[in-house]
Amino acid sequence: MCTGRHARRTNCERKSMFVPDIEAAVEDYYRHVQIPEHVVTALRELVTSEFDRLHQVAKHEAQGYKAERDALRDERTKLMQAHYAGVVPLDLLGTEQDLHRPSARVPRRADQRRRHRVRTGQGPPG
Repeated sequence: MCTGRHARRTNCERKSMFVPDIEAAVEDYYRHVQIPEHVVTALRELVTSEFDRLHQVAKHEAQGYKAERDALRDERTKLMQAHYAGVVPLDLLGTEQDLHRPSARVPRRADQRRRHRVRTGQGPPG
């Protein structure tokens, strides 16, 4: 039944339709719909170029994370060497170590990217 007629907002005379019949008609219609080849080709190129762009962005991002992680590790090493040389007291060492701790996202993001590459066959682990 028409919802407008049911709510007494319209004078619709349309008869109600059985939902499974409507679903079957939609399914049947879409069985016969075909996307033209030139549209398929254009879509394929668009999707491929977008994936390529996203891959480059992710690669650049991963390089930045790796550089950040490596710089923080170098700073921590220098800090430990300064502590061993007696230049940095223990209480200051703890504070400085916290400041130079790689954020949890840096190694995790690199690991996620490596696992994704292996899972999708886009490269060897590592």
